[in-house]
Amino acid sequence: LDNKGTFVTEANTITINGSYSNTGTLTSGSSTFNMTSTTTETLSGTLSGATGKFYNLTFNGSGGAWSFTSNPAVEVANNFTITLGTVTSTSGVLTITNNYSNSGTFTNNSGTVTMNATDAGNTLAGTLSGATGKFYNLNFNDSGGAWSFTSNPAVEVNNNLTITAGTVTSTSGNLTITNNYSNSGTFTHNSG
Repeated sequence: LDNKGTFVTEANTITINGSYSNTGTLTSGSSTFNMTSTTTETLSGTLSGATGKFYNLTFNGSGGAWSFTSNPAVEVANNFTITLGTVTSTSGVLTITNNYSNSGTFTNNSGTVTMNATDAGNTLAGTLSGATGKFYNLNFNDSGGAWSFTSNPAVEVNNNLTITAGTVTSTSGNLTITNNYSNSGTFTHNSG
């Protein structure tokens, strides 16, 4: 899908079995972008802000592999989900407003994942450690936000974990941080 104009999706599911490029304006409403390719694909152009952010972004193709070219800022206004396949994140900032789930492979590309929900009940689920799931930088950043790790998985942050604002309930398993930890919000240890 190559958007060079104005693409208004409203509340639809947009299934893309190829690459995605936005050099125009995306108004995603409450739509889900469902990436279903079984080969190597890219997402490029404006992928954040008023002209480019997604609402829900799902990767769901067995054998599919996606990457963000030119390492742009990427913004998802609701849920970011890897059901199948491999996603190589931007080396910049991937901002997710609600939930994060990984049942495939997430390659952090030395980038930052920022969780910025304004409400409680947000989750990080699935594989969150090791070669198929660890984060590089993980940041929680909204005073009204509250996050927890469902099913109490192992969680691994290969660089820095930062709670800028909000409440984070840790896993009851192991939370491994390679470099720095900083908390300016609320951290609930959950006996982990």
